[in-house]
Amino acid sequence: MLFQTGIIDMVEDVNYNLAFLNKCEVLWGKGNLTPNRGVGIFHMLDRNELKDKVLIDFGCGAGGAILQMANYSKKIIGIDINVAALGRAHYYTEQESITNVDFVVQRKSSNKIDVDDDFADVILSKDAVVHIKDKHVIFNEFHRICKPDGLIRLSDWYISSNAGGSSAIHKFLSNTGLNFSITSLGKTIDLLGKTGFVIVNCFQNHDWYRQNAEEDIIEIERKQKSIDKIIGQEGRKKWLQTRKLLISALDDGSFNPFVIKSRKA
Repeated sequence: MLFQTGIIDMVEDVNYNLAFLNKCEVLWGKGNLTPNRGVGIFHMLDRNELKDKVLIDFGCGAGGAILQMANYSKKIIGIDINVAALGRAHYYTEQESITNVDFVVQRKSSNKIDVDDDFADVILSKDAVVHIKDKHVIFNEFHRICKPDGLIRLSDWYISSNAGGSSAIHKFLSNTGLNFSITSLGKTIDLLGKTGFVIVNCFQNHDWYRQNAEEDIIEIERKQKSIDKIIGQEGRKKWLQTRKLLISALDDGSFNPFVIKSRKA
């Protein structure tokens, strides 16, 4: 197993505030801080993978995916650094009388996840690892808390290996106003292997992201009054521009979203 020192620097970005949570829910629905339309979280994993399993949702946000998965899982632990998002997720689970879910606050600048060794059958992380600089540390922790032969499902953003400094992905990331530590798919797969995981399969998520971005543009325009009340007219226009830049980054190939399924060796 690869071991290096570092921290799980899942940055508690100041832009992940209540206004951010509220605008996301207006656009994507209850508990969702990223697009989750259609089959939702099940575009990246099969329901059968959750049956009678203990699941960790790392970077769970306000709990949108957890609300979808709770009925299929034996137990879920939602983990995030954003206390406000976790509070909202906890409220939603209570509201829906979901009793098999607990939440853990990821301590800022810690090199540990507050979960026992060999705890989880499945670890899910959607659009979260992209925020972490020391990816070797989080993968080491995933290996520690995952049961032998357990599964990891990562759905995340990757940069094309031939993306230049002026490519559309950099314009998109800059316009979000958020902090990212994006890397390539190849480097991620290599690091997972060095950490003790075997890649089962992976598939590109380009079409799903593009379709959602197109729908986002329509919905931001349609719901502009509600969004303006939360982030103002200029905030809405910037958000609209960000979704258009995402499409440009997808179309020029610099933005390379993938789902990786791996198994603990």
